[in-house]
Amino acid sequence: MRGVRSQAAASDGRATDRAQARCRCADAAHSPPGSIVRCIVRLDETCRDVRNAARVIGDSVLYKKAETASAIIKRDIVFAASLYY
Repeated sequence: MRGVRSQAAASDGRATDRAQARCRCADAAHSPPGSIVRCIVRLDETCRDVRNAARVIGDSVLYKKAETASAIIKRDIVFAASLYY
C-alpha cells in the first residue's frame, strides 16, 4: 500500500501543522511568551466565571458552551504539567 500514510503518521503530521501555526501566531504577536500564557490562563478563568454565572441564572446552554470552551483551552500546551516541573 504505497502512498498511504498510517493513521499515527497522519496524526503526527496534523500535530506538527498545529505547532507550526502556533509558532507563526506567536511570532506575529510580537509579545513575550509569558504574556500570551497569562492571557490564555485568564481566558480559561473567564470561561469558568461565565460557566458559574450561567449555572446561577439557570442557562444550561451557556453553561455547556463555557464548559466546552474551558475544556478546549485546557488541552493546550500551556496547561501541560511538564512545563512547570
